[in-house]
Amino acid sequence: DPLVAAHNNSSEEAFVSIARGRHNWLFAYSEDGARALTVLSSITKTVRRCGLNVLKYLELVMNRFREWCEPVIPSDVIERVLPWNDEIRELCGLSV
Repeated sequence: DPLVAAHNNSSEEAFVSIARGRHNWLFAYSEDGARALTVLSSITKTVRRCGLNVLKYLELVMNRFREWCEPVIPSDVIERVLPWNDEIRELCGLSV
């Protein structure tokens, strides 16, 4: 099948990032810190794989949630800031 990649670079990149992360996670100082690092790592990898500017994306999401007072954010609000949302892709796309 010509659509199947003849290499496994994305798989190898995933393992390399785990090895790098293992070093960084030593400095999380707590279980909560380690959880926060892994969540942030997952978000940034997803945003990068979607072809978006990670810093623009994080800034946009943090600004949208900054004034949220409720303990739980509704799923429809979260869906509007997911990296594959059309508005987000337009606002956070990489500059050519």
